[in-house]
Amino acid sequence: MELLIDFEGLATNPEKALRRVVQIFARADLTVLGVESDGKTRRAAAVKYRQARINFADGQSVALRIKESGDIAQVLINDKLVPVASQGDPLRAADEIVNRLDTGRAAFQRRQAALKMDPPEGVKTAAPKLEAELTQQIAAVDEAISVAKQTLQQLTGAPST
Repeated sequence: MELLIDFEGLATNPEKALRRVVQIFARADLTVLGVESDGKTRRAAAVKYRQARINFADGQSVALRIKESGDIAQVLINDKLVPVASQGDPLRAADEIVNRLDTGRAAFQRRQAALKMDPPEGVKTAAPKLEAELTQQIAAVDEAISVAKQTLQQLTGAPST
């Protein structure tokens, strides 16, 4: 079986090392925005791995922990560890990941929409200035209405209401 992920390439050129994985995601109609990897070799449970993150257009992300053999050791979808049944077969593992991304998309987007985002420090809004300007415009319109009523009263000779 041909290697899907180049373990050594993750340290130098993650885009090239994960090209085939990105192609699988692209065939599944997932738009990949970027691939990143710090290239550091880590160790967990006596297994050496490197982590690569793939970001998608819908805001979701997949972090792959790749063993030295090029197999996927662990998968984190939106920073949550998920089990992958086909760890030894990267093509099947990629299909599983695509299915999980598709099924969890609606829930992910609901969670993202519910997040409260504060504007960055130092950002000013035009609301106070706009409010003062609109208050002046309302006063000017009220004045014009009262002048029009007086003019109408003078022309018709009717008592004011």
